[in-house]
Amino acid sequence: MKKIKLLVMTFTLALMAGTIFANHLTGNLLFSARFSGAQEVPPVETDAKGVGSFFLNSSMDTLCLTITANGLSGSITGAHIHEGMVGMNGGVLAGFTDNIEGNSIKATLTGEALTPELLEAMFNEGLYFNIHTEANPSGEIRGQILLETDKAYTGMLDAAQEVPAGSSEATGLATFNLSKQGNEVNYYVVVDGLTGPIQMAHLHNAPVGENGGVIVNLMDGIDGNVISGSFDPTEFDGLLEAMNAGEIYINVHTEANPGGEVRGQLMLQERLSHDAYLTVDQEIPAPMGTAANGIAVVGLTYAFDTLYYDIQLEGLSGPLTGAHFHEGAFGETGGVLIGITDDIDGNRINGSVTGEALTTENIVKFLSGQIYLNVHTDLNPVGEIRGQVYKLIREGYTYELSGDREVPAVDTDAYGSGIVSIDRDQTNVHFMMAYNDLTGPQTVAHFHNAPAGQNGGVIFDLGPFFGQTETFDSAFGYWSDMDGMPFDAAAAEAFREGEVYVNIHSAENPGGELRGQVDRMLVCSQGTLGLFDQFEFESLSIYPNPTEGMVNVDVSSLDGSQYQLLVTDITGKRVDSQIIRPNGSSVVRYENNDLRSGIYFLTINGENVVYSAKLMIQ
Repeated sequence: MKKIKLLVMTFTLALMAGTIFANHLTGNLLFSARFSGAQEVPPVETDAKGVGSFFLNSSMDTLCLTITANGLSGSITGAHIHEGMVGMNGGVLAGFTDNIEGNSIKATLTGEALTPELLEAMFNEGLYFNIHTEANPSGEIRGQILLETDKAYTGMLDAAQEVPAGSSEATGLATFNLSKQGNEVNYYVVVDGLTGPIQMAHLHNAPVGENGGVIVNLMDGIDGNVISGSFDPTEFDGLLEAMNAGEIYINVHTEANPGGEVRGQLMLQERLSHDAYLTVDQEIPAPMGTAANGIAVVGLTYAFDTLYYDIQLEGLSGPLTGAHFHEGAFGETGGVLIGITDDIDGNRINGSVTGEALTTENIVKFLSGQIYLNVHTDLNPVGEIRGQVYKLIREGYTYELSGDREVPAVDTDAYGSGIVSIDRDQTNVHFMMAYNDLTGPQTVAHFHNAPAGQNGGVIFDLGPFFGQTETFDSAFGYWSDMDGMPFDAAAAEAFREGEVYVNIHSAENPGGELRGQVDRMLVCSQGTLGLFDQFEFESLSIYPNPTEGMVNVDVSSLDGSQYQLLVTDITGKRVDSQIIRPNGSSVVRYENNDLRSGIYFLTINGENVVYSAKLMIQ
């Protein structure tokens, strides 16, 4: 029998996790792409590689992208986002040829260029970035744009799924969360209404409606009506492939039903997955006279227009009298955001929310771990058990590598970029990076601990991961709590505080030639809108400039058609938008007294032309 690690849920661990989560999670979302010639259709034989970051802000109106490629057969001649799944070619959705600088591309998508359709396709893994060269005009390397996330497989358990079907009225809910690296599954299962104590529990291999053999024994994780633990799926032949095919089910056995009383097929959740473990200890104050437990599976659609939830409870002191999503971090109490009392059915709650409840503000609260689920009974009207709702999406960080970030600064033509993502439990780091034009072969590379402008000690050796690429100019890998230099709470805090940097050393610059501060703040390419390649760009005359809020815009070159006037800040975030129609006038007045002092970009989007000017507010 393979070893199963027990998942111990104690109040002390929950408190520690909740406190860390409160600082760890934000509403920003990181997508990434790893480029290769093998992903082209048909494949291209090339040594070129690349890394791309696509950082979406919490209001989902700005996408910052940074890409570094190396080893190309020649200069980049074109760069685009295409629509298409892995293994398929598709049309261009957005072009970035004007944003090419050497082997790097930096741009911002915002405004009309960042459509809901583009975002939904990106969440559905239906976009890829393609880099073209003269030798490979159809594309030399490409990378699928993927959300940095762990995966959720969930199952609803009942007797009807048994083969043959049973008559028990028991129900259950299971979540099996797979790490991005693919080497760990954490599971949590709650059942209710069984005819007796759980005797056995397993994962079996078979599609819906068929019986199959045992793959994973879950008996070590049984604690009353809760089953929890973790295991390495790579130790079980064919398990991951079967999970992705929907051919794994969980079976819970009792004395009255030795062949299985309730069963549930595990299915991959194609939503923005969240879950919550409901316990007595999370209530404030903790109630007496109950030992109830619960599990909640919560998912946001990729269009962010529907929130689905499925909740299983057991051991309550009496019937449910109410259930709500509340605003509040772990250890805090807050008001009701969404009521779900009408969906109560015994100890099960299942339903969905649309409309006004799903404001951008509330969606950000879900994504940043600021919402908890609370259920009420007559004995405990304030709440009998509660659980903090946490996403499976990993927290994203990006960085750019350059010599001027070294301390002291280094004069070099080298440059690069990369990504970091950290799982919600803060047990592992996923990293990718690529660089160009180092003065000589790389000697060593590390993660260091210090804020920008200061030097600090090594906390992880990146050198072996560069060696895997043979050319030593790219690194792809994971840093976990099981490594010789383990990823621990101190390292996690250093990332959160912006006190980790990447340092690439060379013989000519042994102290470091390239450095990049790992940061989760959204920093976009200034003044770049990332609009389609077919647009022409023209300068725009505005006056007075600087101004305190009012500016005259020269529209003498425009006809009487309708245009969009867009104002963005230096990060590319839209701060104002208006529709204008010159109607023969040579000047249009724009006024916004709410803008803070600073630099902005004012653009007018025509049918085939974008007019732009830098706007300075005093």
